[in-house]
Amino acid sequence: MSNKKIITKLAVYAAISASILLPSKGKATVSGVFLTPANPTVLSNGRGYYLSGMQYIFRVQVIDPDAGNWNNITNVRLVIPNTPNVDFQTGVLTGGVPAITVTSGNVIVTANAPSGTFNNFFIDFTVTFQWNSPERTWASGNITAFASSNIPAANTLNTSVSVNYGICASIRALNMAMNGDAADGYVTRWHENFDVSADAVVYNVPGAGIADAVDAIDAGEMTNVNLLFDTNIYGTDTTYPAISINAPNGLLNTLGYTYNTTPISVGFRAIMLTGAANKNCQNTLNLICNEIEIMDAADPFRFYDGGGVTAAPLYYRSIAVPGTKVRLYARMRSGSGPMNGTVTVTLRDTVNSTLTYLTVPNAANIATGNLTYSGLTIASGATGARSYQIVNISGGAYGSNPGFGQNQTNPIYINQPAARTINWDNIDPPGNNAALFNGGVFTSPSQSADSITLQWTPISGAFPDGDFYSYRIYYRTGTDPYTIIDRTSLPAANYSPLGTAATGNVIITGLPPLTNYDFLLSAVDVFGHEVASANRPAATYATTASSTEVTISDGITSYTTSDFASDPVPSVIHLRETSIIVTAKIITGGNSPDSVSIIAADNASDIQHAVGANDDILSLPAIQYYRIQMTKTTPNTWKGQIPSTNPLIALGNSVRFIIETVYNGAPSYTDVTQEAVPPGDHQAHEWRFSITEIPNFNPWPVKILNNVITKKNPAAYPAYYLTADAYVTITVYDIKGRPISTLLERSFRKSGRNIKENGWRGKNKKGAKVAPGLYYIRIKAESATGGKTLINEVKKVVVSE
Repeated sequence: MSNKKIITKLAVYAAISASILLPSKGKATVSGVFLTPANPTVLSNGRGYYLSGMQYIFRVQVIDPDAGNWNNITNVRLVIPNTPNVDFQTGVLTGGVPAITVTSGNVIVTANAPSGTFNNFFIDFTVTFQWNSPERTWASGNITAFASSNIPAANTLNTSVSVNYGICASIRALNMAMNGDAADGYVTRWHENFDVSADAVVYNVPGAGIADAVDAIDAGEMTNVNLLFDTNIYGTDTTYPAISINAPNGLLNTLGYTYNTTPISVGFRAIMLTGAANKNCQNTLNLICNEIEIMDAADPFRFYDGGGVTAAPLYYRSIAVPGTKVRLYARMRSGSGPMNGTVTVTLRDTVNSTLTYLTVPNAANIATGNLTYSGLTIASGATGARSYQIVNISGGAYGSNPGFGQNQTNPIYINQPAARTINWDNIDPPGNNAALFNGGVFTSPSQSADSITLQWTPISGAFPDGDFYSYRIYYRTGTDPYTIIDRTSLPAANYSPLGTAATGNVIITGLPPLTNYDFLLSAVDVFGHEVASANRPAATYATTASSTEVTISDGITSYTTSDFASDPVPSVIHLRETSIIVTAKIITGGNSPDSVSIIAADNASDIQHAVGANDDILSLPAIQYYRIQMTKTTPNTWKGQIPSTNPLIALGNSVRFIIETVYNGAPSYTDVTQEAVPPGDHQAHEWRFSITEIPNFNPWPVKILNNVITKKNPAAYPAYYLTADAYVTITVYDIKGRPISTLLERSFRKSGRNIKENGWRGKNKKGAKVAPGLYYIRIKAESATGGKTLINEVKKVVVSE
């Protein structure tokens, strides 16, 4: 090979050389074998190595006084310890260049013709270790030379020389690094170009430095260097010792990489002259190619707050109402992990291109923030649709400069849910473009003695009126103020349908007979935008020329007598876990009752109802039912309340009740099916309902309702809200901090409701009135599980003279 350093340092002493070069007679056998091993190449760690690609000369001298010809020397052999050993030998000598047989070891061996006579000669073996040679850790080893003769009989003599050496047949990249987009070891498949570099390709020995560069020690051995991504070959560098190969924009995408948590192995491959071997550097860098996606499954991409209508993926909002927020869930597309570094997600609407920037903190998934909509161009009196997509993801370990990675202002680089659409309302009342509110009229009404049913052609609840809230009915007689009916009016059975745009009729009840009424029809959206007065259909209708009717309500949902007509199972009549208002309209045609009560029990006590019979509620033990007094509010109307503190009012319970009326001390009982003769069959068709929802309300702060006790307002009521079931103690103290009365002593109270306790009436623990002045009420609540203090507050109360 050209340009190879031939290592020929021989350590043969001159005196020995002088003596052994002379023919001599001796025993009838090989009398001397002398070995001069090649010196290993000393690297920067101070140790010697036989290096792949280098040539090393081993000299073996043989003395055989009895040899009569070259063919009496049957072989010369050399063994260099390794695993397996390097073992090679000549054949029978001829005096010319001998043939070499390598019996083990990946080496190339040549030899020159013997120098001297067949009685005293030496042979130089040139050994080149190939790049697929097994390596040897630096240590001491005995290199052994053998010589064999057939005169007078087959005999062999050997000699060994101890040498400290290693065998190195591998390389490594010195100070290998990546820069740019890949500097931190994380990229997307659409990365910006980056360099993979090393100070040099060096022999792979402990402590190797720049002086151990292959090109510095064995110039010309390394002919090219390629870049490797796993087994994908890219690029070339023939400038040494420093190596630098550029990975152009999006190379990983070109090579077929997508997203994965398994690292890409980044390394160098050198093309070696000896044996034309491809040799991979033993050290590599890890490069993770992944990307960020926006997911719906774990936490849907959505808008919230700001009022309006939320029915993902469609929303209605008003451009005049601030506070619309956006929430999204970001994760790594492979591995589903959280963010690596702080990430910025950019949201854009597809028409006006307003941009909203959301931050996902390091090690998190959720981003929330205020939606930007100040730049929207929606005409007044109209509703405009705007779709929103994620167009940019930047920052964090996988972030790139603008124009690269997922920072390209283009949604195609981001796996995300379908676009979310917000229909933006700019003072656009329902039916603004519908015939009903542009010259429309009521259609044929239906009248009775105490009701009028209005009818109209409904508007569409589709775009742009998906923010429809309710129809509104204005009615009055003469010049009286208008009464307004909408979806929130009671009874709910009559009026809750007004909350649906497709509703085309409503019955107005409770009207006196033979009376003219003026009606107006309007509509309002969730933002309070109502049809203009001039556009509301108007008409005048008249009523034409008696019973216990019950309505129950949780303050939001109401049910009337007609809802109970088919004796529905309790789950059909579902109310919230709050105080239940029972209203009874009692028309007797004569005297009014002296008192009216609700008698209620757990529906589970009615064992026989499932088989077509009933258990009389009045036959239950007294502790199993509750009698609740009702209050007369109008000549024919009575109202009562089953309080939320009643054990019946608990989530999952079903309740049944009847109405008790008392006149002149004689009670009578009524269920849904009313009988003419009291007490009637009050167990055949009771009112039944179930508690299926927890009410959505604003929790009270700890406070005292009426904190000044007077003759007119004789009690102060502690009020509070519990976040967990608790034991509550309420104590009254005088101004010196002495307890004077205990209202509650570790009484159990359920959580999730506003609680108003029975009041303190300005009396001490003996029941005597206290002196006027300032007092304190301490409210303390401890969790029923764990004993954690939930409330411990003191409030002032003044007892007036």
